[in-house]
Amino acid sequence: MSTAVAKPGQTTWWPATVPTFTPIALPPVLRLAIDSAAAAPPEGQMVAAGEAISPAAAARTAVVAPCRARVGQVTRIESSGVVLARIELVPALDGDASVPGAAVANASDESFRGASTADFGPWIDRLGNAGVNAARIASPDLIGQLNMALRRPVDTVICGALDSDPTMRVQGALCATYPEDLEAGLTLLAKCCGASRVCVVIEAWSPAAWTAPLRKVLRGGPIKPVELANDYPQSDPSLMLYTITRRRLRPGRLPVERATLLLDAAAAIGVGRAARGRPALPVHMAVRDRSAGMSHYLTTMDGTPLDHILAALPVSRPHILRGGDLLRDRRLARDAAMAVAGERIIHVCPPEAIVNPEPCIRCAWCMESCPTRVHPAMLLEAAQENDLARARWAGLDACIECGICVHVCASQLPILDGIRQLKRRGQPAAIQQDRGSGSKVSGDPPGQA
Repeated sequence: MSTAVAKPGQTTWWPATVPTFTPIALPPVLRLAIDSAAAAPPEGQMVAAGEAISPAAAARTAVVAPCRARVGQVTRIESSGVVLARIELVPALDGDASVPGAAVANASDESFRGASTADFGPWIDRLGNAGVNAARIASPDLIGQLNMALRRPVDTVICGALDSDPTMRVQGALCATYPEDLEAGLTLLAKCCGASRVCVVIEAWSPAAWTAPLRKVLRGGPIKPVELANDYPQSDPSLMLYTITRRRLRPGRLPVERATLLLDAAAAIGVGRAARGRPALPVHMAVRDRSAGMSHYLTTMDGTPLDHILAALPVSRPHILRGGDLLRDRRLARDAAMAVAGERIIHVCPPEAIVNPEPCIRCAWCMESCPTRVHPAMLLEAAQENDLARARWAGLDACIECGICVHVCASQLPILDGIRQLKRRGQPAAIQQDRGSGSKVSGDPPGQA
């Protein structure tokens, strides 16, 4: 295990060397979500690696078979009036379904460098048909952003390569491993959008071993590396956009609304490989065993169940699973599956004792710690009283759900749960308010527009 290093003034630690992603063996069954059971191929049909098993629809990306496999059971799912489906793929065992790992180097098609804004629509279709997409906290709906950019001007492209958890540096490792693909992806997007400013945001004080490959590829070109102190939750789109461009973005909205295309390194690399005509990479991810203090860097295929991944690792049991930023407390079921577009970090946490919250002591730590200056304690009170008007006055629409308020609360109050309940109750009204003028945005103090 490599030794972690830090420089003076640095607040986070880095492995001394860029970690290698270890392949996980193919599972017996892959589970992929598709838009509708009606679009699924018939059970028993063989599909080739890279073949679309659910075609790209408007503003959506295709679901692509990650390996040669046989179509298994298709389960119809209805949620809130929306019909979805989960399709199972049984990987072929004839040698064509290899264990995922680093893709074999091959000749690249560089014709994308001649792209222009006139080619934007066809390129969106090409990326969607290749299964390229992202829908993570730090990299919101990529295909949705691209479709919106067809109708809105975009002058800036930002690639965020910050890792919110210093113990799992997936984005940093991808930048160091696939810098040419990252540069290709950002070049294509900038040419299609007509963006005049393109940057890769990397963490300040990053060791040279991690950033030298990327800096070498970008040297002398239009894509500029931008160093930024990585204080959680800096990678959140609303905070990232304001820090880099001074543009305010309401949480949950797409950055293209503020003339900016925002994606993370994993998404940019996916775009770059499709642009260069290269095979898609497997899912690069990391699993952190919080009890043992160990991180595991892995590659696996789209649709690999979490229980299969965990069975291959020496992780503590029993445990609770969380995906994405730890403080956001997004809990996962063991039968959930990894997705190309989804979060790339998994936390294996020890079981938690039942918490009996104490009354709020009005310490104001939650307010002082909030990165968007909302009033978390008042939001919890509004949730208890079902008072949406008071919640919006307290800054509900500016909350990015980072979970810092819960982390610092001396009374262990369920503030984040209350905020999420408020957002679910007020979603239709919030959508209607967004269509009007003068709505509050991230960074505004409560009560101001």
